[in-house]
Amino acid sequence: MTHFSSDGAAFPGYSVQSVEHNNRGLFEHVAGRLDEAAREYTSAIELDPSNAAALSNYGFLLSQQGRHADALPWYERAIAAQPDYALAHNNKGNSLLALGDYQGAIAAYREALEHDPTHRSALLNLAQALHVTGDLPGAAAAYDNVVQSDPNNPEALFPAAVLAAATGNLTRAAELLQRLLFLAPTHAEGWATLGFVCLARRDYASAIEHCKRAVELAPTNPRAHYNLALGLLAIGNMQSAEEHLAAAVDSGPEFEEAARALDAVRQASGKAVLTSGGVLSQHQT
Repeated sequence: MTHFSSDGAAFPGYSVQSVEHNNRGLFEHVAGRLDEAAREYTSAIELDPSNAAALSNYGFLLSQQGRHADALPWYERAIAAQPDYALAHNNKGNSLLALGDYQGAIAAYREALEHDPTHRSALLNLAQALHVTGDLPGAAAAYDNVVQSDPNNPEALFPAAVLAAATGNLTRAAELLQRLLFLAPTHAEGWATLGFVCLARRDYASAIEHCKRAVELAPTNPRAHYNLALGLLAIGNMQSAEEHLAAAVDSGPEFEEAARALDAVRQASGKAVLTSGGVLSQHQT
């Protein structure tokens, strides 16, 4: 998540004319008139090269155009002009992330948070970057920080719940998912994951109910079908479980776990056939 800012009031040393051009640039930027916005930002910078808001906004404009390498020097100039400008550090992190420099991005987000520990975008971006790089404990802690700062943020609630479930904290996972689904009742992945949490707690009735909701919302979601099949297997409903395992394999041909489970169910019922993850056996009539 990236931002631009008018922040003239935050830095009263800017010239009045420079702030006016920056604000006009913002108006054009929000309206989607990027060429006009660029002219206003560069005018603001020409009038006051220390205008960190204009420097960062121009960098953001370049980032929006996919020109992340070109954007970086403008963020650097904004940071040089105002070293504690958290927004510029955050935006720099986003461009570094887009360029594949994950560690540089993480460092930039941390720098943003050193200057503004409550910066919501930097908190979430840091969590997501740590998650992508495989630092799951760090990502979990960062998502928790986001949730503490912004308890109703769906972008943080879902991954925080997934990580809580992955580490065995099922109570925390369920709490986060229930909050997410109150805010976003059509979040199919949320329903499927809550179903998984209920499976782990052996609450099969709730698991089936939640997974059915996920399948209703996302009929081609293989994980929703798979989790529903596990719940149905747990109560002995082999026929319906087989149907949903087949749907999981059809929706996700690379879903080897579902393919193996489908083979096992078909073998148990004497109807084993070739699936993407299994072996050929005789279909019985």
